[in-house]
Amino acid sequence: MRKVRDLLRQLIGVFIFLVLAVALVYILKWGRGFSTADSFAGSGTSAYPPPVTQEPASSPSTPYPGPLETQGTQIVQSSPTTRATLVPVPPPGWPTNEPWPPDASRSTPYPTDNYPLFPTPDQSSSQYFDQLPGAITLWFPYFEKADTAPTFKEAKIDVANKAVELTPFSVELKIPTPLIGPDPGPVLVDLHLSSDSRWLVADFAYSSSQLIDLSTGKSRELAFNLSSPYWKFVSWVSNNPVKLLAFGSEVPIKNGQLINVDKAEVEQATLLEKDAIEDGDLAGIAYSPDGANRAITVVKPPTAGVRKNWITEVCLQDCKTRKIAEIEGGASFVDGSLQWSPNSRNLIWTVVVMGDGGKLEAQSWIYNMDTDTAKLLDVLGSSVKYIYPPTWSPDGSTIAVLKTVQNSDGSKEIQNVFLIDVIKGEERQLTNFTNYQLSHLQWLPDGNWLAFTVNKGDYGEIWITNLDGKILPFAGPTLPNAPYILK
Repeated sequence: MRKVRDLLRQLIGVFIFLVLAVALVYILKWGRGFSTADSFAGSGTSAYPPPVTQEPASSPSTPYPGPLETQGTQIVQSSPTTRATLVPVPPPGWPTNEPWPPDASRSTPYPTDNYPLFPTPDQSSSQYFDQLPGAITLWFPYFEKADTAPTFKEAKIDVANKAVELTPFSVELKIPTPLIGPDPGPVLVDLHLSSDSRWLVADFAYSSSQLIDLSTGKSRELAFNLSSPYWKFVSWVSNNPVKLLAFGSEVPIKNGQLINVDKAEVEQATLLEKDAIEDGDLAGIAYSPDGANRAITVVKPPTAGVRKNWITEVCLQDCKTRKIAEIEGGASFVDGSLQWSPNSRNLIWTVVVMGDGGKLEAQSWIYNMDTDTAKLLDVLGSSVKYIYPPTWSPDGSTIAVLKTVQNSDGSKEIQNVFLIDVIKGEERQLTNFTNYQLSHLQWLPDGNWLAFTVNKGDYGEIWITNLDGKILPFAGPTLPNAPYILK
């Protein structure tokens, strides 16, 4: 009986093994025949996870716009790759009529086409037209359409009709549309008009400056016998003949070119001897209107065994013979901020100072020739990105500056116009913007109005304000942070 029971157990075990083996084979065959597409076909709902797609081995990827030596390279897969295309959940508030995900192949035109048409004096500001000087002429980059490159326009105020007239301003100068990305390309950053209004210099980031003869509209490279890739305008030196100073892009800057623009000649290839700058980097030069003095700024980095902190020196003629200020912690100098007063008796500049704990301050300074003293005027911001030079009023009594603060959530820097009385040292806020970035602050020739560029993201506008803070939109649309010329 025991032998019969053992035999039955063995038969039952074999039977169970066979049943399990058949079931496993069936499951494997059923799984191979299952199709993701079939399982969701006709269901009326989107597949998630979405269908798996096959990519052929010869399908190249989109070229990556990287460095020059890698542009256009195509990556070819050596074998078929299975890749799941996962679709993320739309963000909260995504418009129901907008496709999701967004089409990555579409790029927003520059600027976007939602800017207002110009000229823009509206009914609320037209009342100020009667207070404007009768003649205001402005040259600025103008966008005809959202998807076209800017061209120069001349804007003139028509006081009688309460309007701004726009006419073409023909010069042989291509104004590039700024490119967004890791390699932004050339950007027009500043314009410099000679005192006789015949010569115009256009400064570009990532490219050399251009010199324009306004009597013919022709342009050419600013400097000659180039020893460095880019040359930038520094200062007008004299008016008859018209000469200017340019710096090369080598770092540190030790040399420059003094150019007679009428004869297209370089009169002085070496600007400063090494001992005139000592162990620092040349940061700026400005010639006084009366031609009697030359101011120089030199930034000196921390050096083992020499100095523990940054120092900015401001000197007359050169730093070996006469230093007028030595600013401890002066880590960088604001381009274009070294400026003489109209009567050549005062000098102003702006330097970014690094204090204890890495705290930064953009400080505005003034030097008086008669008393031979330099003093701190004001703190204009707390960022190394501060780039806004001050500007003298035509009578030399007042300095206009842009002071920078963070907006309430810290996401953007906001600028407002302030006036500083250089005699009393008193400061007065002129504008009360809460969400705008300003740049290129300038006085109108009558000394009763100021102009500035308002950055609105994808484009800019040029506004003017009187000394009571009454603001009038004047011209645009233009580049964000656009330079312009007032005549």
